[in-house]
Amino acid sequence: MTAPARPLSLRILYGETLSLVWRDLPLILALWLPLCAAGLLGAVWIEGLVRGVGPARPTAEVIPWLIDIAPSFPADAAVVWVALRRLRGGQAPALGGWLGVASTLGAVVAIDLVENVTDLMQALVPSSVSGPMQPFYGLGALILTAFWTALWLPAVAVAVDQRQGGPASLGRALGLVAGHLSALATFSLSIYVVTRLVTYAAAYGFSAAGLGGTPGWVVELIVLPIGAFGSVSQAVVYWELTRLKTGAPPSPGVAEVSG
Repeated sequence: MTAPARPLSLRILYGETLSLVWRDLPLILALWLPLCAAGLLGAVWIEGLVRGVGPARPTAEVIPWLIDIAPSFPADAAVVWVALRRLRGGQAPALGGWLGVASTLGAVVAIDLVENVTDLMQALVPSSVSGPMQPFYGLGALILTAFWTALWLPAVAVAVDQRQGGPASLGRALGLVAGHLSALATFSLSIYVVTRLVTYAAAYGFSAAGLGGTPGWVVELIVLPIGAFGSVSQAVVYWELTRLKTGAPPSPGVAEVSG
């Protein structure tokens, strides 16, 4: 008879992720912000172009969405690699350097597309709910997104650490998440809630300062660093889930090399 999975500590996830972010903050932000900001600004520009031409709605939504998230793929892989390296006390996973990150980029692209599919669905199927039910629709979409994201949370770290392809990494992630889905969904939901709160606070701050006409993308730029926290957390989740299921931290896919 299989023993029940030991509970996953959210305190450890928050604490370890914050610790890793703090220790490597300049490097993490240098990897994350330029690429993700470029994607956001590119999406804003493309959105104006495609909507000016007047294509069918799916095209007008999908193209900016892809432009927005595409630069985050290499940023995600690089930040996860940095976090795994720190978790191993300075030993790099996979090939031991940026070549190892590059070799997993295809898998990371596939994984991130799967993780972000709920965002695309919300863009393609806008809410027709209005009035008093609108907040409940928004909350329901947020909870659904949190559970969907939680299913695949360790997958990028699996790909980077084990040099596995996208389908294999997604399958491995499902195995690690089994028995811990509710805790991971709560963790994911908390990140989304903090992002929303910071977004609202920034918009309110601009409005209070008499800058109510500030474009929405400026507010989105302000909350981009929160995404770096979420990226680092993928490595921590992978590390902790492996430790809970096997009793030891994960072994790298190939021999580690300092660098």
